[in-house]
Amino acid sequence: MRSTLGSIWTNTDLASALGAVPIHTGSITEHRGISIDSRTCQSGNVFVCVSGDRTDGHLYIPAALAAGASALIVSETWLAAGTSELPAPGSVTVFAVSTGLEALQDLARFHRTRLDVLNEFLILAVTGSNGKTTCKEMLASMLSSVYPPGTVYATRGNLNNHIGVPLTILDIQLNCRIAILEMGMNHAGEIDFLTRLARPHHAFVSSIAPAHMEFFRDLDAVSMAKFEIIAGLQSGSSGRSPLLYWPADAPCDDQQAIECQKRGIKRVLFADSEKLRASQQLAIDSRGVAFDWRNQRIQNNHYYSAVLAANLNACLSFLADTQVLPVTALFQAASAARPQSHGRFQVHRLTAPARKGPSELLLVDDTYNANSASFLAALDSLRQILPAGRLAVFAGAMAELGPHSAAEHQTVGARMAELDYALVVTCGQTADNYTIGYQQAQVDSHPGSRSVAMHHFQDALSCKQEWMDRGLFDIGQYDGILVKGSRSAKMEVIVKSIQAISNV
Repeated sequence: MRSTLGSIWTNTDLASALGAVPIHTGSITEHRGISIDSRTCQSGNVFVCVSGDRTDGHLYIPAALAAGASALIVSETWLAAGTSELPAPGSVTVFAVSTGLEALQDLARFHRTRLDVLNEFLILAVTGSNGKTTCKEMLASMLSSVYPPGTVYATRGNLNNHIGVPLTILDIQLNCRIAILEMGMNHAGEIDFLTRLARPHHAFVSSIAPAHMEFFRDLDAVSMAKFEIIAGLQSGSSGRSPLLYWPADAPCDDQQAIECQKRGIKRVLFADSEKLRASQQLAIDSRGVAFDWRNQRIQNNHYYSAVLAANLNACLSFLADTQVLPVTALFQAASAARPQSHGRFQVHRLTAPARKGPSELLLVDDTYNANSASFLAALDSLRQILPAGRLAVFAGAMAELGPHSAAEHQTVGARMAELDYALVVTCGQTADNYTIGYQQAQVDSHPGSRSVAMHHFQDALSCKQEWMDRGLFDIGQYDGILVKGSRSAKMEVIVKSIQAISNV
């Protein structure tokens, strides 16, 4: 976990944020940036000792001091236990607090209040079961193409939880104009906490889908957990009402509409990919996506699926409605928008050795994460790009589905059969349910009409070592290959192996 970029903190600021006085005051009374990781701690940082399930930040005090930390925030419990590692009085400033995590969050609240003095400063919050990181990147990419360098800030990586969001807020510099904050959750109440901490001006919910279902009874419960994002919405300095962009195909009852009206929030329902395809002449091929938006044709050569086109369409409308960019600037920004991280339906063009027919094949790296909705969309998208192609899928297990796991995997497997995927390689303990779904769909709909190769492995590494490294995968048979699974499946191993085969 990285340090923050370097906002200035005086000892008085720290005392105000923490509601505490220092037990030691060092020679340096003005600090730059907050750190919770001694590996990335920099000179002048305030080092906050956060204790978690895996480690205890107090263990790394010597390393943080060696890196140049000028202030420490430690827990009262650790201090009471007695230790020789606490620096001598006068060397660095030391605060004692209830817990390091609460201190980190208190620092973020204080800094968020400092940001309120900025003229026309806006925070856009993004959450969703699928697509929240993609939409965050789309918004950041489009805004950064128009705003001056350094004035647009977005969550780095997936720092979207009770630790990541405070770190992200603390990263925001005083020259920032727009910050895009990603918020994740797997339990009810988490979004409520994060949005009250961040106090965004507008919110974008990318999708409601069966993700993290081990903690929710049904999709309505997921919807209500995402709807918590309105709790922290506030008007900006211009006085404009907060916006909530909500997927039209998601659960949305009358009570939600009433609650938005009561809080002065304008709720906008945006269309899904099916409606976009029907109403706006959506085109998807190996060149990218194209669709109509406000009487103009948008062509983007960096995204390749109906879902990503729908995300881009919704992000465009969201930016137009928040009035952060003129509509004329949005046309060019939408064409230039591109992914900023790997593993989210990223298309690679490969040359297969000894391939029959066209030498190029498409490898789709969608390994960043997976649930049934995103997996179904990825399967459909590759088939749409290559409607007559011979397709393969390497399917890693989907995590955090609880009692729904077997059924969700089987649903995805059935779709593989319906779309005529000719090779199905499954990786992970629960991934054999893909095969069960595929075979059942064949029996029900296409008895005896298709030939499919199926292989199952304990995990992605076993697949690579036991099958691919031994030359048993004939890449030349396929026009398109999809690789997808939850983060825990580590399917990026397969992507790298396929790329290596193509380079032989």
